[in-house]
Amino acid sequence: SRPIFKQIKKEGSVNPRIYRIPIPQKGARLFFLLLSTIVGILKAKDCDIIQGVTYGGAIPAFLISKILRKKNALIVCGMLGGLWKWVNCNFIARSFFKFSERFIFFLPFDFFLPVSRYLRNCLRFLGIPDKKMEIIWSGVDENLFKPFTSEERIQARKRLGWGRDEFIYLFVGRPGFAKG
Repeated sequence: SRPIFKQIKKEGSVNPRIYRIPIPQKGARLFFLLLSTIVGILKAKDCDIIQGVTYGGAIPAFLISKILRKKNALIVCGMLGGLWKWVNCNFIARSFFKFSERFIFFLPFDFFLPVSRYLRNCLRFLGIPDKKMEIIWSGVDENLFKPFTSEERIQARKRLGWGRDEFIYLFVGRPGFAKG
């Protein structure tokens, strides 16, 4: 097998630059933390801002930004705070994740980008001032994903065996112990 650094693939031709890093299954979180930090330091020297996302990308983004002396931002997609006591996992794991979450949100990021009002309020509760955050709503590129016309909708429902007025529901997300 090839060394991990030779397996890194760049996606896209302009911005943003995305590098896919192969991570072993065993110890994936630790490997991601280490490898993404190293790759980030090597590849982000000409970047103006280093951006991470909760949870896994927060610490690498923060470390990269400090080592390279760059501004940083954290996209906040989730925060359980006091709800950790309800998460169905053992006490040690729950305590570790709760501590990790607190650690991440007490890192002095330059800017926070919560994806909802709820998360903005959570950040406020932690003492992060409004001037250091702005809500960014999840969006869809309508040039790539357009709603069906009425006729396309009817044809798709027929093809899938769904009734014309049957209620259809789609959930997009990540499964995990915190999701129930």
